[in-house]
Amino acid sequence: MEALAAVVLATSTLLSTAAPITLTPPEGYKASDARLGAPIVAVFSKRLHDGEAALIVERYAAEDPDGDPAVFARNLGAGARRAVRKIGGRAFELYEGIDVETFTRQVQQGDPYAETLGTSPSPPRLSFFESRRFPKGGDAYRLYRCIELDAWRTLRRYRSLKAGEGDLAEFRSRLSPVQRQVVSTCFGTGILMAMAEGEQVPDIPKPSMYRLRIMARDEWQYGSTRKVERESVHLRPIRGGGFYALRLRAPREAFSGEKDAFDAFLTAFAPPDAAP
Repeated sequence: MEALAAVVLATSTLLSTAAPITLTPPEGYKASDARLGAPIVAVFSKRLHDGEAALIVERYAAEDPDGDPAVFARNLGAGARRAVRKIGGRAFELYEGIDVETFTRQVQQGDPYAETLGTSPSPPRLSFFESRRFPKGGDAYRLYRCIELDAWRTLRRYRSLKAGEGDLAEFRSRLSPVQRQVVSTCFGTGILMAMAEGEQVPDIPKPSMYRLRIMARDEWQYGSTRKVERESVHLRPIRGGGFYALRLRAPREAFSGEKDAFDAFLTAFAPPDAAP
């Protein structure tokens, strides 16, 4: 666990009598410095190669329109599945399998990655039977070139050396400027900086060609990159009525890797006004 974060849950307008509390975020998570408004009272985030994971604390009063936990749970969506998990010897009720779809970066007409990734190979077709190809300004074509340029091989080699299977210092010293640019473009500057400093880096899944074709179709259809995040939600009752909602939200592909952090957060979360 990191040092105690100076995060105090401000008294919200929904629960004017609630006592402020201090929370400790799991390792790797940092408190958001953004201005928060009710019902959100705390946010901790962790930068990932393809976005970020977030732990979100919300607080609702019984008299609030969303203050009925049964109604709140129904509004999580048809995909929400109720589950009870044992964590640290305690049983926690969770709502899992909640997917949140958003659209992020618009696909550009040109090729913003041509300078670092080159223009060869050319964009592949969406299928063997279509003339349309991956949009040049999209993430599908970017990742396709990353695979062709052995970005994942570089990442795997670094991780194996970090695990003690060779000379990590020599590997880092022999990374060419071109290889560094490829790593930064494919995985983000955070991964490149971690490698430069000899730190741990995550095992990033390599997308299949099937997955890339789905991405490219989305880019053709929507003109932007479609992002799917997954949520898990736990409701903690408050004495006298109301409840806390604790959420983990992360990119769907990285969600399972953040479950341990969420488990640690759930077991450590003990505000004085929460029911046992």
